[in-house]
Amino acid sequence: MRSCHHGRGRWIVFLLALAWLPSALAQSRVIGENIETEQLANGLRAIVLPAHDVPVVTVVALVRGGASLEARDQRGLAHITEHMVFQEPVEGTSTGLLPQTIEALGGEIRAETSADSTRYIATVAPDGMPEAMSALGIALGDPTFTPTRLRAELEIMEKELDEVYASPIVALRGAATKAIYGDGPYARSAGGGPDDLPSYSVADVEAFHAAHYVGSNMAVVVVGDVETADAFAAVEEAFGEIPAGQPQVPAMASPPETPATTLSAPGAEPLVGLVFVAPGMDHPRDVLATDVLLGILEHGPTSRMRTQLPRALPGIGAVGAGYLTQRLPGHLYLWIDPGQASAENCIGVLKSILADIRDNGVSHEECLKGARSALLMHAIGADTYTSQAESLAFYEAIDSYRFAVEYEDRVLTVVPGDVQDLVARYFDPDHALVVVGGDGP
Repeated sequence: MRSCHHGRGRWIVFLLALAWLPSALAQSRVIGENIETEQLANGLRAIVLPAHDVPVVTVVALVRGGASLEARDQRGLAHITEHMVFQEPVEGTSTGLLPQTIEALGGEIRAETSADSTRYIATVAPDGMPEAMSALGIALGDPTFTPTRLRAELEIMEKELDEVYASPIVALRGAATKAIYGDGPYARSAGGGPDDLPSYSVADVEAFHAAHYVGSNMAVVVVGDVETADAFAAVEEAFGEIPAGQPQVPAMASPPETPATTLSAPGAEPLVGLVFVAPGMDHPRDVLATDVLLGILEHGPTSRMRTQLPRALPGIGAVGAGYLTQRLPGHLYLWIDPGQASAENCIGVLKSILADIRDNGVSHEECLKGARSALLMHAIGADTYTSQAESLAFYEAIDSYRFAVEYEDRVLTVVPGDVQDLVARYFDPDHALVVVGGDGP
């Protein structure tokens, strides 16, 4: 789950929505339970959620071939392969190109790479679903990579990465993740680094594709105005001939630990923050409790960070927090733009907020408010057929799509003791990684 800074009007809507959630969700679920699955002979799992309120269908083709599976000499290859698959000529499609084929159907398509997966997301009218599925199957299963296209995509990606790495938040998190993960999974941005890209060849892309774009490492999610049998048939037709290959999951030599130290992040000026190793999907209840903790700390104008920080540190700028659920341990980060306050005082107040939760816990009312805010974020992230398909695909990549379906029931079972215990085990302020933007303290 991610959290970010919003304007006052957004928070008013947020509070009204929190009041609405319990009664509304008692009548309808965020993501329907009428999901059916089917596994192809090559290991690919098809996940179908029919919904007929709107004449739209979204298809997400998921590859568990994200940045966390890259070797040291492969940084950025998952992202490069995504660009190449997306833009390479595709024989057998109506236009010879994947994006143009989807757009010719009146739809839209995009692709993205994260630490744990690469996802190709196409949304079309129902009668365009079979052709869209076919185009995705051809593009992902049998692409033709060319040196000319590779050079063009590398130039595009270098510009993208220059923009990404210019972000103070990315700089703060980048310095922290390098300290936490070293050379292991999640150590760098999913896009790789600008210095990595020019060294790759078409052979490198072909090898990465052959290893990861295989049936046992893939899933296809279909949500929208479609009959389940028709969706399964389209998946089989488009993806059934892809080789089975071997399923692959990221691994760490040893569990990461939060280094209790202070480091500087020049590109993060003027931000300061605390960063901790956070739970992965092998500890699902801790994942849910971390989402609730985010609600308590930062979601909404009555959260602890948004009430206590300005009161203790007049003149500070924006504040924020974030946690992205991952297959393996991820990280939680709390940050402040100090404004007129000192970095030392900012860190001191952040630590005191966590120490109070560790030592004194939270009330049932505060815990429930945190759970409701987590649930609202989940609901906002599943308010269309496209976002529902993305949510199912996200959790399928790191665990199982079932986590997305069951989220609203499970997050509301988190109790104050879970939150206090979570902070003591994962987010103890006496064992925090302190990151200071600029040249350091």
